[in-house]
Amino acid sequence: MYRYEPVSRQDCVVDNLCASCGTANARAARFCSNCGSSLAVACPACGAANEPEDRFCGACGAALQSA
Repeated sequence: MYRYEPVSRQDCVVDNLCASCGTANARAARFCSNCGSSLAVACPACGAANEPEDRFCGACGAALQSA
């Protein structure tokens, strides 16, 4: 018999794509496993590193440009 096990959203989403080469990377990765490029998005206002899926800077609140 099959047992239902809930899956978290993080396990289903593959959105940590490298902007340089398009490789899918582990959610916790900071650099691309294929080309070594940084996966962080720099804030245009203050330069702070943000996650690729962030829409606003966690340090200053400025809007982040979408890729």
